[in-house]
Amino acid sequence: MVKNKYCINDGDYYISNYSTENNEFGNILLKECTKIEKIILPKTIVEIDFDSFWNCSNLTSLIINSKVESIKPFIWVRYAKLNGVKIIDNSNFHFDNSILYNKKYIKIISALQIRFYGDLTIKEGI
Repeated sequence: MVKNKYCINDGDYYISNYSTENNEFGNILLKECTKIEKIILPKTIVEIDFDSFWNCSNLTSLIINSKVESIKPFIWVRYAKLNGVKIIDNSNFHFDNSILYNKKYIKIISALQIRFYGDLTIKEGI
């Protein structure tokens, strides 16, 4: 079990009181870490929990590795700048038109809310 994750929050250290199991990017683990711009998840991560990147408002890039098997809904909330999610050598998920889909494009896992002030195209079969 990993405890007391640290990140920079508006120039100060932010100490999270949340815990996470090994190989899981835990629930609200980077809550309000507004200085983070790019996240490359460790290659050992197999699960991304709910709201893991909650209010990381300056996050522009998220790279998900090949070992991730499970991503819970709503991994991001209130994103203004996230331009894209790169999924490396992982056929379990697809990111298309600001929407994160499961392997077969039949379920929406999460969507970038900020992008939905205009037209939105959802894949057939959802």
